[in-house]
Amino acid sequence: MKKLRPFGFALILLFLFAWQAQPVFAHANLIKTSPFNGGVVATSPERVTLEFNEPLEPDLIGLKLYDWNGKQLSLEKPHVTSGKPTEMQSPLPQLEQGTYTVAWSVISEDGHPVNGSISFSIGTRSADIVGPTKASQLFQHGFEILLIVLRYAVEGIVLLAAGFYGLAFVARRFQLPSVDALLTSKVRTLMWGLLFLLTIGEWFVYSAGLPGGGMNAALLQGHWNIVFESPFATMLLLQAVLLLLFALRGMQSVWYPLIGALLVANFAFGGHARGITPEWLGLSLRVLHLLVIALWLGGLSYLGLTLRHEQLTEETLDRTKFRPFFVRTMAVAAILTTITGIAMTEVQTDWFSVLLFKGGMWGNLLWLKVGFLVIMLVLAWFQTMRWRDSDRKLNFDLLRTEWLVGILVIQVAVFLSQMPYPSPVHPYRETLQAQQMQAEVRIPKLVLGEQTLSVTLPQAPQEVKATLKMMDMEMGDLDLKPVKKDATHYDIPVPFVMSGHWKFTITAVYPDDKRISWSDEVLIPQGGQL
Repeated sequence: MKKLRPFGFALILLFLFAWQAQPVFAHANLIKTSPFNGGVVATSPERVTLEFNEPLEPDLIGLKLYDWNGKQLSLEKPHVTSGKPTEMQSPLPQLEQGTYTVAWSVISEDGHPVNGSISFSIGTRSADIVGPTKASQLFQHGFEILLIVLRYAVEGIVLLAAGFYGLAFVARRFQLPSVDALLTSKVRTLMWGLLFLLTIGEWFVYSAGLPGGGMNAALLQGHWNIVFESPFATMLLLQAVLLLLFALRGMQSVWYPLIGALLVANFAFGGHARGITPEWLGLSLRVLHLLVIALWLGGLSYLGLTLRHEQLTEETLDRTKFRPFFVRTMAVAAILTTITGIAMTEVQTDWFSVLLFKGGMWGNLLWLKVGFLVIMLVLAWFQTMRWRDSDRKLNFDLLRTEWLVGILVIQVAVFLSQMPYPSPVHPYRETLQAQQMQAEVRIPKLVLGEQTLSVTLPQAPQEVKATLKMMDMEMGDLDLKPVKKDATHYDIPVPFVMSGHWKFTITAVYPDDKRISWSDEVLIPQGGQL
């Protein structure tokens, strides 16, 4: 038991990370409110309106109203504004003078619940303001932690089982024990039943943590399309279907490792890979990363159970074939795990911030994952050297340690998939051509938030105009306000309030009303804040 204490400590530490992490998972950001957040209005407003940086799911939005004493007041169910899918609103009752708090909750495009609050005052600000009770906040945070625990349990079991079935299928050529020989039918049935129950638990906990009555309430009202609006809900549905297919008996032996591989690959569609551009690259890397981790951990499980089976049955394995096969397989899995992990970080985030430990909690957890993988690599190399010298030198304690570290890798990966990550930072510098005239345009950082576009024109204009348009949504053109630095240089504030493709247009007005326009598109990636 003493050997397990470090791992128990690590588990407790990771749990504390989850408890202290803020329950805002990224992407859906509040960009405009009416009444103004923190403002004072003369009379009771007719309604409260909140605008976000991405479309809202009408069935999964929520608003709660509290007075200055922290008492919840009656409020009509909010709805998405007709013709404006990024905005929700709700009529307000006649309110007395004082300060009020509006607590909002929505889900982001990747299915994560996001919540926050604004405040406004009527007439004058209240002297003493009691915030909303923390009971509901703790309740919500409890759902988030429980969902993380359930995800960790499901992903851990699936990765281990899928890798185990896959390696056992390939190992048949060496006349090694099959899955049936290593695990009894009762054990396999119990594991399947546990997985299915955990999947159901994931669904109900996820639904209960959503605003507006949750996923189940929307389904009972006949809104079946809502399942496919959330990547995580879609992932859970496919997970349940694949588990039912796995339970089929009498299928070809390749059926079970195939379904196991699909279960592992399915996890890629419920995390941050959906927010990476190009999406196919993010999904492909994550699928491969998950598969090779499953092979690595499942292989360790298969090795331990095979050697234990040999001891119990006193059967002698053909080490001359089994050892080279196993070592090569684990080496490939370890190398691919490392390569795909590096590639995922490259396309997903900003390496510079992570390397300088400026990636926040996400960056710290990434380094923790890297540390665990290094430990696994060192243990694997050491075990391989001992095993090469003699079969009897294979240390079961070290094998168990490597396996347990792999379990921690899965846990860290689950936390990483739940947290905002630093956005990749790319500058923009182009020379644009229009009517045989060139304009140099620069944007220091293509990230969310207000950035500054600097333009250098070939000739001094009488006036400069600029517009910004979100290409992925019908939001119209936003008029920008250029700031003149000198005769040909202008700085233009550009508010990138959401990820996606943006088009800017710069128009220079010269004498005789001659106009020359330069335009281009830029991509603002998804992610958390830097």
